[in-house]
Amino acid sequence: KGKDAPLQLEGVLDHSQTPRGVMVTNYRRNNSDIVKIAVYALQPKYEFYSKIKSIRVEMKSTTNEKRSFLLKRRDIIARIQLDCHRQAMLEPLVTVAETSLNPGLWEIVAYIQLDPMGTDIMNPNNASGESVAMKPSALMMFDVVDRVHEKLVNHFETAEGRCKQVYAELSSVVHKLRSNSSAQNNSLSVLERYGTYHNVLVRARQKYNNLEMMMEQSGLKSDIYSRLGDLLHESRQLFSEMQNSVNAIARKKENKCDAKRFKAYVATVLESNDPSTWMKNVSKAELCRNGGSPDPINRLYQLFIEGKGKYTLLFDSEMYKVAAVREDLFSTKQCKELATRGEEVCLREKEEEEEAIAAEERKKKEEEAQAKMLKDIEMRHKWGMVGQNVTIKGLTSARGEAMNNKLARVHNYMIEKDRFEVELLRTKEKALLKVDNMVVYYGYIPDVHVPERHIIETTIESSTAPTPTTTITNGVDKSKPRKAEKAPQAAPTPTVSSNGTDTSKMSKTIYVAASHSKRLTGKKGRKKKDLVDRSGAGISVKTTIVNNFVPVHLNGSATAVWKAFALIQESIGPENVSEVEPSAPSPAPAAVKPPFCPTSTFQTISGPEADSSISKLFERSLDKGLRGLSATPETQISSPQYSFGDDLLMSKPAELPSEIGIK
Repeated sequence: KGKDAPLQLEGVLDHSQTPRGVMVTNYRRNNSDIVKIAVYALQPKYEFYSKIKSIRVEMKSTTNEKRSFLLKRRDIIARIQLDCHRQAMLEPLVTVAETSLNPGLWEIVAYIQLDPMGTDIMNPNNASGESVAMKPSALMMFDVVDRVHEKLVNHFETAEGRCKQVYAELSSVVHKLRSNSSAQNNSLSVLERYGTYHNVLVRARQKYNNLEMMMEQSGLKSDIYSRLGDLLHESRQLFSEMQNSVNAIARKKENKCDAKRFKAYVATVLESNDPSTWMKNVSKAELCRNGGSPDPINRLYQLFIEGKGKYTLLFDSEMYKVAAVREDLFSTKQCKELATRGEEVCLREKEEEEEAIAAEERKKKEEEAQAKMLKDIEMRHKWGMVGQNVTIKGLTSARGEAMNNKLARVHNYMIEKDRFEVELLRTKEKALLKVDNMVVYYGYIPDVHVPERHIIETTIESSTAPTPTTTITNGVDKSKPRKAEKAPQAAPTPTVSSNGTDTSKMSKTIYVAASHSKRLTGKKGRKKKDLVDRSGAGISVKTTIVNNFVPVHLNGSATAVWKAFALIQESIGPENVSEVEPSAPSPAPAAVKPPFCPTSTFQTISGPEADSSISKLFERSLDKGLRGLSATPETQISSPQYSFGDDLLMSKPAELPSEIGIK
């Protein structure tokens, strides 16, 4: 730095520095996850590799499993490679170990030993027996997750959820069967047997088998598995008892019910635990004993393919695959048709599975969107409280009880604390309150003297010099000065209370286009009620139509009246709202035709009376409109930094002209 400053070596290794955290990466090798552990080399690297003695890494999991790895100088130097100039290529990371870890949360820290006398980078031996221990490296934590097991757990949870759903359906069916009087009278209908009851029982068996397979793969247990198994066993017994009663009555009444009995037999098989095994081992004689005669093979094939009767049985893809290889029962053509139908059923089952997953995802997204919408509505409501006058209630502390039933003004909303910053109007005391401890106050607040405020007014420039009117008669100009227009008067300053509330009362009549008057009231007066609530002014829409306009009377404080006027313009458009009473269009003055004088020059005779009346009417209308515009009261909010749209609602409409020229 200076001429007399002592010389210092730059880049000297600082023994007091804290090494960086251990670098942990993972990769796949031979279908297994390998964790690579590396330590950052200290700076400067050439001095670190000259003095390094050993690196020790300690690891500990949340299950108290410990691992330790030690890397000595000889192993570190052996990994250094040389470039084409025989110079050592020093890596920024020193790999300590590569290993596989059990799933869980691990902590890892590194300890570095240095030889203070070391100077040679490529020397594999230590220069001396001395050692300097560096500070432990920064503590690192990482989580080891078994993705395969995690996927199996997800499948297990899905299968468990579907078993719970089908368990509820099957419980309802069993309860209905036991409590149904018709079932007790052994008169189970065809709709109940092969419609609702049969489908529920078969689907319950499928979900039960799927959960059993997922339990074997993931090693997890589920209480719904045993409960569903017991319910399936109970359901089969109940169905069997009822079916036996139905079959007994049918045999007594009619001997031609073999087809129905055979269908019931096959339905019972499909509802059993393992219908595929039955299909592999069933014989023609067994089919005949259960109602299949005289042609049991053809009757079974019809149930597989044609689905005889109003209600068809539910055969899964596994049943079709097993039946397609039973060439001893079915013909070659029938086996081919069964195989084709099995492929179609398999595709349909996959589609139903995908549709069920998609439906669950859609339901989850809809629930998330609804929760987000409710959160947004809640936040908008809370931010809408800022700038409002409120009454404090429900405080129980000693300080809070003194604030109860007092008026305050909300200045801010603190998101991180979910509290509102309020200030009492009289004592100026501040507090942080919950939304449950405040009620919006819409009542009258007593006047307090407030210094004169700055009121923004629209400047309207008009020429006070007389405007000449020209009449040309026989080529001679005769100019007459016009009367000077009166400048509009400024609006009086409104009376405001101590918290910025305008307490001056006023009433105003505006005119809305008749074609848009219904938009102002809305269905059952909902739009009008919303405008009253948002502005605080009274709004009365008349039913009379004056020159295609409907009068609307506004009353209340000056701030509320002009806020209501701005909201009405925003709702139906400023072009459909007028502050001036619309008048019927005046007919244009009739031109006076000059008399026919063939010997004289052309003469232009003006209608002075008509021109004068039109000018006066226009000036009177314009003067009235300008006075209404300049008399707009403006109220400045006492806390503008907390206002939300008040400046926009309190300002004059931007489309009204600030300067009008008359030529």
